[in-house]
Amino acid sequence: MKLMSIVALAGAALIGAPVWAGTIESGLGSVSASGGDGTRVPFLPREAYSQFLSTVRGQELTEAVIGDALFKKNWASSPSSTPSSDGLGPLFNARSCQACHVKDGRGRRPVAGGFDPTLLIKFGTPDRDFGSQLQTESVAGIASEGRYRVDYQSEFFAYPDGDVLELQRPVWTLPPGAPSNFTLRMAPPVYGLGLIDSIDRTDAPELGYGWRGQNGSLRAQIQDAAFHDMGLGNARLSQPFGDCTETQTACRDAPNGNDSVSGLELTEQMESLMLSYLLSLSPPAARNPSGAGRALFEGAGCAGCHRPSYMTRADAPLSALASQRIWPYSDFARHDMGDDLADPSGDRAWRTPPLWGVGYAFDVNPQAGFLHDGRARTLEEAVVWHGGAAEPARDAFAALTKAQRVELLGFIESL
Repeated sequence: MKLMSIVALAGAALIGAPVWAGTIESGLGSVSASGGDGTRVPFLPREAYSQFLSTVRGQELTEAVIGDALFKKNWASSPSSTPSSDGLGPLFNARSCQACHVKDGRGRRPVAGGFDPTLLIKFGTPDRDFGSQLQTESVAGIASEGRYRVDYQSEFFAYPDGDVLELQRPVWTLPPGAPSNFTLRMAPPVYGLGLIDSIDRTDAPELGYGWRGQNGSLRAQIQDAAFHDMGLGNARLSQPFGDCTETQTACRDAPNGNDSVSGLELTEQMESLMLSYLLSLSPPAARNPSGAGRALFEGAGCAGCHRPSYMTRADAPLSALASQRIWPYSDFARHDMGDDLADPSGDRAWRTPPLWGVGYAFDVNPQAGFLHDGRARTLEEAVVWHGGAAEPARDAFAALTKAQRVELLGFIESL
């Protein structure tokens, strides 16, 4: 029974818990303490996104550690010899959460001519044959929906000072018959989500989760990803066959992993433990941010959307998250980013991603990409792709001298 088998995870999970750092930055109002009182300074850069807040202790810590094991857990197709792990698919994109959120960070940039499971294709409206999302994998005996292919076309951005930056525009090819109104979603980082969730909604009224802020709570985000990415029925999206459509009859008729007590593949207890994990992850501490770089960042208008700081509310979901200043660098709102960043469905609006910890991206995942579709190979490319409401800030960045641009980008990398 899945409800009972979670207890068995505790011992193994505690052995494999995130490595804690030996140094703790704290102190309200210090940008170096990006995540408030519990910010961690990782001594292993590759583990920078997998540290628990130092203020998470006792029962909250135990639940977070077990949640970590569930986040990394590989699910199996039904029926399985380990009932606590069955329920995968029948159609899916990944066997575990960690498979897409690499080391709790962002996904990988697909190579030219290839495909990567950490970047998903979603459809603007559910399709009768493909459902809401392109599922690239399947259990034995069930056909997957195929894979996309991405190629890149080189373009060049000329700075006013004569420097030229090569950009790569992605060109997507989907399986035959797939809808043309699709959108692309690179798996985003998951560290610092508990602190973000503790921001008062009156201070960030559009705060939501996902690239378009489409899920209003962290639990809803867990349920959405479990259902669409792994095919796990849950309390909100309970179909055990996941995103299989009425035309995919073999998929709908396949065995499921519903728990004998809850009737769900991902039980509410499992959800709660995974939620505890996400609430407890710390952003890495900032690394000596440059005052000159910060002035350039603000002068160019970047802080208009990448708002530096908030206070968390007193009634945060964990006591460890309450009443402290944090520095995520986001307004958590959707903004028009221009035609270049519009997805094939035509939507140009994207949620402002937090910048804290972004300088560790390649330490954690050498194949990391930036922006919603991973097209940007560097932070500089990501800035230059900005358009729409962000075009004035992009142009102000471009008008800086090369030394000033390096200073500004260094500031972002230090956050």
